[in-house]
Amino acid sequence: MVVSEHTRGVAIMLLGVLIVTPDSALIRFIMDRIDGALICVFWKMAFSILVIGTYVIIASGGPREVFRGLLESPKHTLTGFVLETLTATGFTLALALTHPARALLFISLNPLWCALFGRAFLEERLPVRTLVVLFLCLVCILVVFLPEILEAEGKHGTGGHASEGASGANYTSAPSPAPTVADANATTANNNGNGGASDDGDEGAYDATMELGDAISFLTGITMAGYITTVRHASKYAPDANMPAVMICGLMGAGVISFSLAAGRVMPHAAGWNEDQDEDGPVAHFWLIMTADALCSCGLFIALSVGPRYISGAEVALIMLLEVLVGPLWLALIYADLPGTYTIIGGMSLVFFLAAHEALVLLGLAEAEDDGEEEGEGERANGEDTKGG
Repeated sequence: MVVSEHTRGVAIMLLGVLIVTPDSALIRFIMDRIDGALICVFWKMAFSILVIGTYVIIASGGPREVFRGLLESPKHTLTGFVLETLTATGFTLALALTHPARALLFISLNPLWCALFGRAFLEERLPVRTLVVLFLCLVCILVVFLPEILEAEGKHGTGGHASEGASGANYTSAPSPAPTVADANATTANNNGNGGASDDGDEGAYDATMELGDAISFLTGITMAGYITTVRHASKYAPDANMPAVMICGLMGAGVISFSLAAGRVMPHAAGWNEDQDEDGPVAHFWLIMTADALCSCGLFIALSVGPRYISGAEVALIMLLEVLVGPLWLALIYADLPGTYTIIGGMSLVFFLAAHEALVLLGLAEAEDDGEEEGEGERANGEDTKGG
């Protein structure tokens, strides 16, 4: 059985997305115990470079071929480097600074950007079914996120207390992100200084952190779509360009940025990891979790460097929406951090529309193959008739 390029691309992206889904739960484990999201970025990039670098060198045929591929198309190399640096940095920061459900929802807007970039730079005309499913998926995301926005507006309008409608139905919102070591220390110091009374300034700073995380999530979705489009463009106009190697360069850039912003303070003990506390445990736990997290991310990084060569950017982004559903399920499984009713409804609808879209694509490919076989048989029959005449 011959596997079509489209099926290969879908399979690669599905595998990569499923591998990366525990990422948010692993980042949550680390951020519960240290103060510093940049540390997560640095070590994730360091371990990812080792893993993906080994893969790229072997797949390319040696270091010389890697450098040759980087120089094949300088404009694709430079563009991919910048976009992957921003994406790799932003993805981890987003998960660390705001609730993973919020981060994944903002990032999951990237199908829209992929469709726009594909139209602008690749002159891709998306099938009607893809445009319809794209719209329906965005509606699913709105179903998940809109209740939280409405509840936040209700709290703001009633002085910080949640409001309920006349029917008594309350909105389900995503839970707040787990506090970091810095949050706990700040709260303790404030309570000691004010006789246990909390200061509104702490809540304001906490909200500002979440807003920063939301903004980074939104921008990360745009840069991710840009990187996907760059890989697509390279596969079309510079097929010999080594885009997996470009990804390695981007991860290196993210590591340098995180190390610089952290002022070299990247060791777990310097960030608040305390082996004397039962909750933190041995520092070996930190290295094990960071290694596991890097391996999860490597699955997505490799898929993003290969999958877009076979399917459109919009389809890549649609498949990546699965993380919006599966990622929070890991939090529910490990931390009993259950998603809300609207998250479940929107997530299940999203999976249904994605499955329907891919089923239609596969049916279309099967019909095209059947038509091709019939045409081939017809041509052979005509040839035999001609010889017989």
